[in-house]
Amino acid sequence: MPKFTIKDIPESNLTNNELKNYYKERKKVIKSAYPNFNFTDLDLIFEIACNNRDLFTAKNIDNNSKSWKSYINQWVTTYCSAVKNLPSKKMATKKSSCNDPIVKTMIKVAQDIDDKKTLSQIGVHNLCMSAENVLGNLLEEFIAEKIRDYGWIWCAGNTLKSIDFCNKAGTILLQVKNKNNSENSSSNKIREGTTIKHWYRLSTSKKGGKITPKFKWDKLNEIINSNLPKGKRAINLSEESFQEYIINVVRSNPNIITKE
Repeated sequence: MPKFTIKDIPESNLTNNELKNYYKERKKVIKSAYPNFNFTDLDLIFEIACNNRDLFTAKNIDNNSKSWKSYINQWVTTYCSAVKNLPSKKMATKKSSCNDPIVKTMIKVAQDIDDKKTLSQIGVHNLCMSAENVLGNLLEEFIAEKIRDYGWIWCAGNTLKSIDFCNKAGTILLQVKNKNNSENSSSNKIREGTTIKHWYRLSTSKKGGKITPKFKWDKLNEIINSNLPKGKRAINLSEESFQEYIINVVRSNPNIITKE
């Protein structure tokens, strides 16, 4: 199934008015599956994407004459699903592949431990990998909770290409990553020549030859506080508040990670 995005269609063949009218139709239909869903944020995200079609993300769509309508339908439903099924509430999925048996042998010999302890160490490794897999999504959910009252919108469900948050005016677009090495080349490329801001939570520094974590919450605070709504006090996000959030998430949903 080929990738498709709205920017593939010239505006002369598909006007923004046509897009907006069909978008309104789809919301009416989708409301039956998502009763009482608030589309206010998505309306703003859609407006931003219409004003810059390069921001419409690519999706797998049947290649036919009505593919743009299929795209809009998927675009809306994906957002609704993402908002209704938050990362913090999901259960971890088990690995789809098995561990290479030789890995167990290598660990057993290198650590000089028995089979039971070897399996325990493999389980801990799997837990770590499972946690790494969900951490980025939990980071977005945490930030979304904290900055919503500051006039920011979470672009959940991969609605805008390489954009995770935007302000309500659509003048500031923000890409969020967990680590400074987690941005791929395509994400980096889309920011070239744009005003899209990029922030990552974790980098590293060396102290006495030892690599230590270095957190970048101050940089995110600068971005949010540079455009404070009238009467709002400056935000002060921190690693401590994120740690507390993660602890509460895992306590309430321990199955968010798995060792299997």
